[in-house]
Amino acid sequence: MALHPAIYTRTAAGSADVCARQEEVCRDLIRQLGWPSPAVYTDTGHPGGSSYQRLIADITAGHIDAVVTFDLARFHRDHAALEAFLSTARAHEVTVHTVTGDIESNVSPQPLASIRQVSGSVTKRRQVKAARRRALRGQPE
Repeated sequence: MALHPAIYTRTAAGSADVCARQEEVCRDLIRQLGWPSPAVYTDTGHPGGSSYQRLIADITAGHIDAVVTFDLARFHRDHAALEAFLSTARAHEVTVHTVTGDIESNVSPQPLASIRQVSGSVTKRRQVKAARRRALRGQPE
């Protein structure tokens, strides 16, 4: 059976450049895994946009076997919504991978507590990067 991977990118800032960079590194991971060319779903705005809804519909319909995203925060920043996405992926035997290595899950259950731990580390990395950018610009923390 042929694998049908997908890439999901999203930025809250609405910048197509950010999504293009996310897609590029996701494509690199897909090439490293030896997977075929993926379908690409891109949202610029808040989590749960129209491309995300199409991705969920395609997962539910059995059109997608694997999803690659930059990090878990691309799907949702809300822990319960993220767990709901991962539950949908598990229910349809969809593998979820992140470029940042937050998760590489097949269909094994992922407890909500560990989702909180992972997304907390993603948030911490994002805060550290933002603090560094402010420091380079001479702005206060």
